[in-house]
Amino acid sequence: MSFAALALALAALPAPDPSLDAAAPEGLWLGADVGLGVIDRDPVVTLGAGVGIEHRALALHLRVPLALRLVDLEPSEPAEPPVCTVLRCAEWIEGGALSAAALSRLLDEARVGHPGDIVHARAGALFTTLGAGQLVDRYTNAAEWDRRHTGVYAEVNTGTRGLGAQAVLGNLLAPQELFGARVAARPLFDPAGEGPAARLLGRLQLGVELAGDAVAPSGIATDATGALLPGAATRPLVGGATQLAWPLLDDGMVQVEPWLGASVMQGLVSSFGAPPGTGAGAAAGVGLTADLALLALRLEGRVVADGPGHRSSVFSTLYDLDRRRVLDLGGVLQETGAAELAAPGGVGGRFGVELRVLDVVRLASMLHVDPVVQASRLDASIDVGAGPVHVGARVIERAVTTPAAIGTFPQRSLAVLEASWVFLPPFSLQARWLHAPRLAAPAPRVDDDVVVGVACNLVLAPAS
Repeated sequence: MSFAALALALAALPAPDPSLDAAAPEGLWLGADVGLGVIDRDPVVTLGAGVGIEHRALALHLRVPLALRLVDLEPSEPAEPPVCTVLRCAEWIEGGALSAAALSRLLDEARVGHPGDIVHARAGALFTTLGAGQLVDRYTNAAEWDRRHTGVYAEVNTGTRGLGAQAVLGNLLAPQELFGARVAARPLFDPAGEGPAARLLGRLQLGVELAGDAVAPSGIATDATGALLPGAATRPLVGGATQLAWPLLDDGMVQVEPWLGASVMQGLVSSFGAPPGTGAGAAAGVGLTADLALLALRLEGRVVADGPGHRSSVFSTLYDLDRRRVLDLGGVLQETGAAELAAPGGVGGRFGVELRVLDVVRLASMLHVDPVVQASRLDASIDVGAGPVHVGARVIERAVTTPAAIGTFPQRSLAVLEASWVFLPPFSLQARWLHAPRLAAPAPRVDDDVVVGVACNLVLAPAS
């Protein structure tokens, strides 16, 4: 996976832009990179080559990433074919054969339009939220290094009464594993309306969404390598939600947007060993944004009430790990699938803050307190982009129960640090440290991958 794709999927950090005022170059994109580091405890040389198209209306990047093993250590991956003694095969082979999922990763990025356009779509690595995140909350399909899927996100914005729609598939080759859709509109908006009352009524937005996993693993779901057991039991895990948002101030430096939401989930269990059922929950939140001359500040808070058999924000950042392994209270991943995590209900909430200084510095932090302790999480990130230099970092800690637990990094936690310096265009020096769960191993564990290298990204513009 490329540095840019990993940053998008795991950290949602913007790519470095040495000139914020200059238009992005358009034409034929050519990319290559070479690096040296350690992946899954293997000393490796990484190689990558890509080709594609860059245009305002669309972009397409195809890229072949390879990791060559410098030392023939005992592999924690298939020993066949023999080339796996030289080439890291964990990213390519599943079940002893070249997998379609691995081949789909050759699509590094595909894009049509931009967010907010009438039609916008993208494929590859995803980092997506639907609405207020009642169901799909900062979901990524690249939470695990060895098993990044190729997903699809699309949106339509009609401009008529605020009518718009979003859709997401976490895995293009297995759309049943994560799917979601949302439709929103401003039903009281009147283009001919005048006066404060008409404007206030026109801001009210109603959204309806659906999301689910039709084959969520249940019971004992995975073997010792983290792969799903053939014939493992599954059941649908599906939810629906509605949201009513009403921005009260949105014309000046300060914007205030309260909202109310309700949701249902089917397929969860209220207690260990109980039969799956249907649960309901509710949420109330408010977002406050202040746009000042040099900085922007956003605060978000919400209260969540879950009934038995219901959880909020089930399809979150590390769901692709959760669906195969349940985290126990000790921070250890068990072999049971996501549908078996007990959801007894209760009250929780969230508080988040984001600060942007010009287009140079972005700081963000979010604490989600879930009635299900294993789903509580702390999410913090920083992004600094100044000219040719970009540094970004993100930390996600799960099962955070007390302040003393911060920094203990249980198995489902993740940390990523990336740096890029365009020292001589189009050449850049890049570095990445990734501390993440790895299920494709003799036993689930967290380890550290470090790669440092040089990349060349060149756009050849057509002759005018």
